Amino acid sequence: MTHVSCQQQSFRRRPEDVEVKLGDTAVLRCEIDNQAGSVQWTKGGFALGFAREIPGYVRYTMVGDENRGVHNLRILNVTLTDINEYQCQVGPSKTNKLIRADAHLNVLVPPTSIEIINHAPDAMITIKEKHPTELECVVKEARPAASIIWYRNEMPFKTESREDSTDEVEVLEDGLPIRKNTTKSKIRIIPSAEDDRARFTCEGRHPALLRPHRVTVQFSVQYPPGAPRIEGYNEGEPIRENKSVTLTCVSRGGNPLAELIWFKNDIRIDSSYSKKPRESRNELIFTASTKDNLVRYKCEAGNIMSLAPKIADVVLTVMFPPKEVKITGPTESKVGDLVTLTCSCGNSNPKADLAWFKGGVPLDDMHTSSVISTDGGWTTASNVTFRIESTDRRETYVCQAVNRGLGETKSATHIINVIQPPGHPIIYKLQNEITAGLMQRITCTSTGGHPPATLTWSRGGKKVDSVYTSDGNMATAELAFEANMTDNGIVYKCEAKNKAISTPLSETVTFSVLFSPSSVTITTRPKKLKEGEQGYLTCESASSNPPAKVAFLKESQDISSQLNETVSNGSNGGKKTSITLELNLTSDHDGAIYTCEAKNNAIKQSVHNSVKLDVNFIVEVCDINQRAWRAKCMFVGCFWLYYYLALKRFEVHLKSQQNWRSLSLGVFTPLQLGEIPINLITTGYESDVDVVEGG
Repeated sequence: MTHVSCQQQSFRRRPEDVEVKLGDTAVLRCEIDNQAGSVQWTKGGFALGFAREIPGYVRYTMVGDENRGVHNLRILNVTLTDINEYQCQVGPSKTNKLIRADAHLNVLVPPTSIEIINHAPDAMITIKEKHPTELECVVKEARPAASIIWYRNEMPFKTESREDSTDEVEVLEDGLPIRKNTTKSKIRIIPSAEDDRARFTCEGRHPALLRPHRVTVQFSVQYPPGAPRIEGYNEGEPIRENKSVTLTCVSRGGNPLAELIWFKNDIRIDSSYSKKPRESRNELIFTASTKDNLVRYKCEAGNIMSLAPKIADVVLTVMFPPKEVKITGPTESKVGDLVTLTCSCGNSNPKADLAWFKGGVPLDDMHTSSVISTDGGWTTASNVTFRIESTDRRETYVCQAVNRGLGETKSATHIINVIQPPGHPIIYKLQNEITAGLMQRITCTSTGGHPPATLTWSRGGKKVDSVYTSDGNMATAELAFEANMTDNGIVYKCEAKNKAISTPLSETVTFSVLFSPSSVTITTRPKKLKEGEQGYLTCESASSNPPAKVAFLKESQDISSQLNETVSNGSNGGKKTSITLELNLTSDHDGAIYTCEAKNNAIKQSVHNSVKLDVNFIVEVCDINQRAWRAKCMFVGCFWLYYYLALKRFEVHLKSQQNWRSLSLGVFTPLQLGEIPINLITTGYESDVDVVEGG
């Protein structure tokens, strides 16, 4: 848009050089006062046109309020191809001349990489002490050139041996040559032991980076270890035999850490050293023996940087009591036996003195002798003879060996069990008559045995588990069980036994278990009950102890008071009880319910069962069109009429000489019976009508 003014058009804000990071948005500003001509931008002398959306350059747009002369050039997602000279041009008009202003767009490019030559990031560089080494850091292809800072253990590292350089490289970006810079920095180090594990970091800084790029390597400086020292023993100090001895060889420093090797009288015995930060340790653990006396233990320390191993050594002094004391002789005896025990004492320096004790009381009449051991000490033996007394039970005999040079004692213990038979077992119970379903506990005891008797319970000849305890010479076995009908009359036996007897002593108990019948059964005779005949109901209880009382109930009333009970043998020692009820059957018995109850009065428990009678009875039908129902009727053939009488279903059977057949006429009530089709009731056989309850 152009404006007409008497004043000359001019730049209110001239374009200025701009630096942006690669990928950011660049804005070249251009604002015009008294604009008369059209505005366009050029890039490297190439006109981009007057349109706000610049054709062919999708990332280029003129932005701002053009009515106020704002024609800023915005470039999105800046690339290296955008580096150029840009010019804001305002065209001439009749009264205004062309004006233009230049600006340069520079793109900041972060380095593509940073590395320490020939070393991977975080690499461990192994070098030898006092051997010069170089580290060279390269920060590649930055625009402008990156700067480099060196660090040692995160502290700035400065050295006069540092050499820096920058190389300019040309790369093609979308076909255009772009110049970038590669920065190099080299440092020269003469490592010492203090540089071992030191971390050297090269940091590349650049304005296009949010944070500097870094790469780190670590030094492993090889140097000799320190002299070893031995901990855990002061030379000349006596060590007692069987004492655990720990000799620790320690060497500090060195890279690699020292190899520590133990020698016993110049014979290599252990090289299993461990490493800790800045330290090697080889811990030699052993139990001092007679063979360790005056032995030289030596530790050698060295690594690949050592010209010769460094040495530390100690000589041990060992004094030892007897290694073992052992008693031989019988472990079981009877009263009156003559017993001999022998005590043998192992090598001791100085010679051990032996003494015998019974229950803490010294024994006399012993014979002792000593001989020189091939290991440089003395072995000693002693025996003692005595008779077993009637008061002896479980007697403890001690042989004590004393090394008076060390003031140390070692002893052995021997136990002789004087065996005696147990007393007859006794069974404790609450009562002989028990009730099924209740927990029962019975206890068996036996006293006087040595050792205490072993008690076992059996039921009907089969062993059962019990809880056994003993206190002194008294043994107890408690048996807990829930009584049931199978326990009735069963023999429970307790047996007591120990080593003094070959045949167990025993005691038994038999229980009478009260139990109710598990069921009651009702049988009817005959199976098909008919009006006018005799019917029999028999009720029998299952086995019960004592025998159950059996009764018939009808409508909760006992109707069996005059009936005789029959008692017979049942299972598990119980009895079965039965009664029989005789009935003169009428139609009134049909559907009647009879209940049988079997009750064990001793434990107040009972069982019940019921039966519903099914009695067949005869109904005579007289006049089919009347309601009196008493007559003889004539029927053709043989068929069944179905009807309901008193809300029950009945079958009407005709007695004839023909084969029985079925004819369905429907279901009738007494009020509907007169509606049976009359053509089916014609002259024919004169028959009686049997009416029975139907299904």
